[in-house]
Amino acid sequence: MKRIFAICILLALALACTGEAEPAFRVTGLQLEYMTTPIGTDVSEPRFSWKMESNGYGQRQSSYRIVVSETATGRVVWESQPHPSSVSAGIMYSGEQLKACTRYDWTVTVWNADADSSKASSWFETGLMDSGWSGAEWISSGQPHFSKYRSSYRIDFDLDCTGENPEPGFIFGRQDDENYVRLQLGSSSAALYHVTEGAESKDWEVPMAGIPSHIGIKVVAHDYAKGYKVWLIADNIPLNKEP
Repeated sequence: MKRIFAICILLALALACTGEAEPAFRVTGLQLEYMTTPIGTDVSEPRFSWKMESNGYGQRQSSYRIVVSETATGRVVWESQPHPSSVSAGIMYSGEQLKACTRYDWTVTVWNADADSSKASSWFETGLMDSGWSGAEWISSGQPHFSKYRSSYRIDFDLDCTGENPEPGFIFGRQDDENYVRLQLGSSSAALYHVTEGAESKDWEVPMAGIPSHIGIKVVAHDYAKGYKVWLIADNIPLNKEP
């Protein structure tokens, strides 16, 4: 019986010795421009980041190497060579110029203080970069509106008109230089204008007794494409009918 028990112990030890040792650490959390596998990045010199994880104590990165290659061809466009550093975030790309609309693979190899290594891989895709925008136009309604993201909001200003410009104007809801909304304040009235494709039209004008110290602009857009309404509040007093 003792002999059988001893053989079992020897077999257990033999199996333990032949098993693979757990790695000292592993590399995780690979990101480009602080995003995981981003698609459509337009950054010409993107930044790489990763994490070093270990179940042991005192592990730290001593150096790293990054290799970037085209996914379709496998051609290497950047190899940083082993670089002694403990930094693992914001490492800037320094290889060939990245192509537009191209997928790239990248692998980072990390060494610890004991010269053990571990590596991990990820990928990213570029967008149009600086090319491909010729003739592009904004996708928007032909009707003037204030925001592509909010259907209702209020803008508040505190005014000090003691300087050289006693009649301030405000531009908001701007899409580009030829499409925006302008509120113009005067000593006796306030007027709202909208500019569409460079052509300016007056929406309304209301009387006002001097420049207020505080002004509020309440905006309501209807389904983004059906126009908008604006209400003006001066020193908490509505100057035109509120909704």
